[in-house]
Amino acid sequence: MNAKKFYNILVIYFCCCGVLWASPENIAQKLFDDGKYDEALKVYNFLGQQDPNEPTLIYNIANCYYQLNQLDEAKSLYQRVLSLSKDPELIANTKFNLGHFNFQQAANQEQPDLDKTLEILKESASHYRQALRANPEDQAAKKNLMLTRDFMKSSLEVIKKQKEVNELSQQRKKEVQTGIETLFNNQVGLAQACQSYIQYKNSLTDPNALDKKPLQSFVGHQDTMTSNVEMAQNALGGILSQQPEVMNIPYLKNGSEQTIDDPLKPVYAQVHELLKQASEKQKSSSEKLKQESPEESMKSQMEALQHLQQALEILKQNQENEDQENQDENNQNDSQQDQQQGSSSDSNQNQNEDQQVGQDPQQGQEEQQEPQPASAGQPKEGDKEKKPDMTAQEILQKEKERKEKIIFGVRKSPVDKDW
Repeated sequence: MNAKKFYNILVIYFCCCGVLWASPENIAQKLFDDGKYDEALKVYNFLGQQDPNEPTLIYNIANCYYQLNQLDEAKSLYQRVLSLSKDPELIANTKFNLGHFNFQQAANQEQPDLDKTLEILKESASHYRQALRANPEDQAAKKNLMLTRDFMKSSLEVIKKQKEVNELSQQRKKEVQTGIETLFNNQVGLAQACQSYIQYKNSLTDPNALDKKPLQSFVGHQDTMTSNVEMAQNALGGILSQQPEVMNIPYLKNGSEQTIDDPLKPVYAQVHELLKQASEKQKSSSEKLKQESPEESMKSQMEALQHLQQALEILKQNQENEDQENQDENNQNDSQQDQQQGSSSDSNQNQNEDQQVGQDPQQGQEEQQEPQPASAGQPKEGDKEKKPDMTAQEILQKEKERKEKIIFGVRKSPVDKDW
């Protein structure tokens, strides 16, 4: 059914119901108010064929798409409204809706990426601020800006904590690698000494002339090395047994509990197992030396060296991978900076304001104490276009310590005629 035929049927229906004012605008708004967004969209699209560049009409079509959860279409149309409209109030409402769009986009990520979340929220905060510049008394925009900043602050706290854990992990990895290199070199030194002793032993024509004192020294050195490897193994075991810290970002609908843990634990688990195998071979080497069998001891020492070398290779490969990732990230950041050189001073000011979120724990403290939803169904006199379409939308899940916070959704522009 095409839009015109659909509209004619609606007109007949409303006339039969005694409604004599059935203009397309009134029909569309009535359908929208009744939650019949598909039908309302058809009427608005019919009107759009007659006046495709009317900002208010495009705005209402965008609202329909938003309610139908076709968010990409809604966002595109909101941005078109901004390019066409000169009406400050319509622009403010559009900015408000775009701010809400970004907020929901950040909250509804399937697999939350907090760096990406922060960028989306900066854009959301920017939209809300622009809405407030147009109407400083807009309580809904004030509340949503406060919630957006609180969302940013929670995200920044998790990012900061994970950064601290990552830095500690990198420092610890260097210490582990240095320690294993020392263990490896010491074991190489003992193997070389033991090999020299075997050559000395084989060069003797009289076995009774063999000096066995070096074997006792080898046993002492091997036991010391075994003890050092076990200490390194126990240190890694302590790291692996540490429980991760859990921080909460209640605004995230998927994964509100963020786990803060050492990202190198999988690497350490492999190294830990190799150190365990190395210490077992070192103990075997020591036993063989006590039995005055340096040849058999050498076999165990070489196996211990192989395990230590594998542990070092794992650590070095991990470092190479991280270096490559950092290089790729730096290249990407350089490319983005080149694209952003033409940004306006107003954009820079907004970014600076957002970066301050979370730095001052007292900032916005009064606003963050149990905020209550502003009245959604009572528009101010002379402010008809500010009536929200829905009273509120829950955006927090699994939050036990605070009441649910409310964030306003789409606003719509009512028609001029009285009902």
